[in-house]
Formats: sequence, C-alpha cells, structure tokens
Amino acid sequence: MKQEEIVMIDLFKKTEATDAMWLEFSRARGVVSDYAVVAFGDSPEMATELADLVASGIKRATTCSRHEAETSPIPPTIGGYVVLVDGEGSPRCIWQTTELREGPLSSVDDAFAWDEGEGTRLRDDWREGHIAYYRRERGSQDPKIDDSFVVIFERFKVVWPEVLSDR
Repeated sequence: MKQEEIVMIDLFKKTEATDAMWLEFSRARGVVSDYAVVAFGDSPEMATELADLVASGIKRATTCSRHEAETSPIPPTIGGYVVLVDGEGSPRCIWQTTELREGPLSSVDDAFAWDEGEGTRLRDDWREGHIAYYRRERGSQDPKIDDSFVVIFERFKVVWPEVLSDR
C-alpha cells in the first residue's frame, strides 16, 4: 500500500480535532448523535480541493460506491452527520445528509452534477470524472466501471461552523 493510500485511510478516523468540532457543534445545537468522518477524493490534494468547494458553498452533493457505504463505520443516512476533513485531516465543517438515492452513474441528472460542484459542473464532465475516479479507486481500468456502475447519490447541507452554515 502506498503512503498516500495510508494517509487517505487515516483521514476517515475520528481524531481529537474532529471530536472537538463535534462537541462544539453538539453543545451549541443540542444534537445528541454520532458522526462519521469523511475526506473526499483519492489523494490528500483532492481532499483539500473538494473541502474548499464545500467551505465556499459550491459543493453540496457527493457520491460513494456501494462498497464505501457498506464498509463505513457509520453508513450514510438521511439526517446523519458527517465531519468533513481536508487532506491534512483538519476538520473543515459538519454536514447533515438531506437526500440519498442509489442508482447507476448514468442516472445522474444536470442538477446533481451542478450541486456536486466539480469541474465544469455539467453532466457529461461529471460522468467522465466519476468513471475515472472509481476506476482509480479500484486500482485498475476495471471494465465494470462504466455508466452502469451503481453509486449512492448524496445531498447535504452544511450545519457547522455557523459561518458556513446553510441555515
């Protein structure tokens, strides 16, 4: 396993910093719940770039493979909370999942591609980018990764810190 892969795996673990952000949020909002930790992408650089899109208000959607959802300590659920970290593992914000849908990559619509906020934000660019990402994630040019590859489409709202909140 490459060092970069190890770093990305470690980004999905709770830390003192994620616990501190969660505690501040849960006390301020009276939330009694657990949370997941997520870093976007397949490199620390991509994780930071995509965290910046969330912090700037551009990115409000994401996808994950069935495998990612099934093996997550806390799978995505509507109403569930996620602490988003950047490529250095620093917590950037907390989001709450507002919508989940399972379907093939080909079922992405223009609105979802726009809400995901990546690249040109157009559907065709989204499809190409996600097929390439899932092929990299699997470690090869897996021919099974095409428009029929099933993913979880997730929309969210940022709830913390207050300055970034979508309220």
